[in-house]
Amino acid sequence: MRKVLVTGFDSFGSWSVNPSWLAAQAVDGEVIDKALVVSRRLPVLYSEIRSSLLQLLSETQPDAVLLTGLAGSATAMRVEAVALNLATAPAFGDNAGCRPYKTALVADAPAALFSSGAVHAITRRLDQAHIPVSLSFSAGTFLCNAALYHALHIAKAETAVVFLHVPPVIGMDTAAARPPEMKFDLLVAAYRVVIRELLRRGCSDLTAEEWFSGETSTE
Repeated sequence: MRKVLVTGFDSFGSWSVNPSWLAAQAVDGEVIDKALVVSRRLPVLYSEIRSSLLQLLSETQPDAVLLTGLAGSATAMRVEAVALNLATAPAFGDNAGCRPYKTALVADAPAALFSSGAVHAITRRLDQAHIPVSLSFSAGTFLCNAALYHALHIAKAETAVVFLHVPPVIGMDTAAARPPEMKFDLLVAAYRVVIRELLRRGCSDLTAEEWFSGETSTE
């Protein structure tokens, strides 16, 4: 049976609840399009993020990887198209207080890596499912970006890897500046949509020009 690894993050900063992990837990153990979903939580720690991903990828040997994390200011899903080889933490740092500034995640590695999943098709599929979404070309420079970069750097070439930034959700203890607009059930539905599209599409075969044009079919 095929496997899909889904990750969410631990709580961090002023966020006592991280919906990315709660939604990952909600789909853990499900069989979607004949593939088993295996969900795991990632630490909000620069010192452990790469080793955690190495261990998870080795243990699960997934056919596809859906990484997720909280974007506190977002009101919609963001499908991340690229990860930077750069770490700059916010003022509060990671959960150990580590605050790198303009530091490379991996020495002597590419400055940026494109997602290996079909991000244009995933974005369109979410939109077709009436789930608020946008395609993003900046995953930030905190642990979400680090997770995507490390996963792309580590994973096998044939493994599709995608990162989904999620907004705060209604009814959860939240540090959001404005009231959340996303329902938790819709967040979980979005995970299922992305998983199905990852399994259907596999790795992206876009050229550099297609990455930015978005002129790709979802059929």
